[in-house]
Amino acid sequence: MRRLLSIVIVLFFSFEIGLNAQNVDDYLSFAENLQKSKNYKEAIEYLSKAIIARPLDDNIFVNRGNNFLCLGDTVSAEKDYEAAIKINPKNSAAYNNLGAISKGADQLLFYKEAILQNRKDFVAYYNIGQIFGEKDEYEKALLYYDTAISISSSYYPALLNRAILYNQLNQIEKARAAYKKVIELYPNNETSYYNLGHIYIQLKKYHKAFACFDKCILLNKTYYKAYIYRASCRKFAFPNVPHYPHYKLALEDYLCAIEGLHNDYRIYFERAVTHFRMKKYSLVLADLNTSLSLRPQDINSHYMRAKTYIKLKDNTKAKADLDMIIKLDSSFKDRVHTEFKKLYQ
Repeated sequence: MRRLLSIVIVLFFSFEIGLNAQNVDDYLSFAENLQKSKNYKEAIEYLSKAIIARPLDDNIFVNRGNNFLCLGDTVSAEKDYEAAIKINPKNSAAYNNLGAISKGADQLLFYKEAILQNRKDFVAYYNIGQIFGEKDEYEKALLYYDTAISISSSYYPALLNRAILYNQLNQIEKARAAYKKVIELYPNNETSYYNLGHIYIQLKKYHKAFACFDKCILLNKTYYKAYIYRASCRKFAFPNVPHYPHYKLALEDYLCAIEGLHNDYRIYFERAVTHFRMKKYSLVLADLNTSLSLRPQDINSHYMRAKTYIKLKDNTKAKADLDMIIKLDSSFKDRVHTEFKKLYQ
């Protein structure tokens, strides 16, 4: 199952400040606390005072630039990063952050310059990996993620995105090991449990998949996507348990998922499958109609609705859905013809 690559540009926040004047230290301390509480404008005021008192401290310029960037003022941020580089051409954090606000080829150049100034700058390696990841050049992206991890073995963004790329490259066992490594270092990371659950579905280890989605929900009850997949793999995870308890609990999960993702057609399709197994065909049709209103071109919903109409012996409506499937994708023609035969048996 293809997972989307999550794109994160990391800004390097540096607070390595010398102790030259007590009032400057106070300004920096106030600014740091204000930044943590997202009071960026006030933080900028204190950092500006610190710059007046210590005008050759490149790190203060970087930190003020970061606060400007948090406010969306890229012009002022860029000026501060450039000022930091003018004071100290080896300030890799400034190059990194210039890369974050740049586009195209300039972005890559700034990250490479950051590495040139500091070979241990794992953030720059990671950001270059992100650039290649966005271009679907996954092998190159992996090389940069691996380098970032070799420098900082617990660097979460690189660890997570490496696991995601292994999955996209269909290197399932590597992806499984990579997600387990993230969980080992960050045991409360619900995203890794969710993604690992999908890996186990691909491996048809449904009991483990169920456990991963269950843990994800335990860590974050608003991780609504996890409810969908916990419900859909429940029956396969516990094959020896009578069907009805599975169906009842699955329906509860779908209801939770709808609470946060009411416009996601997949929820209604999956719930329709459960209702079909329960032979509650009127509820099947209601869910499939909702699914198709959200995604009219979904072949699976058309197919399931055709099967439901066949059960209800409504051949006209079943034929309409089967015709629509061929119109949407002619490669389903043979499968559709099999269903057509059922209409007249």
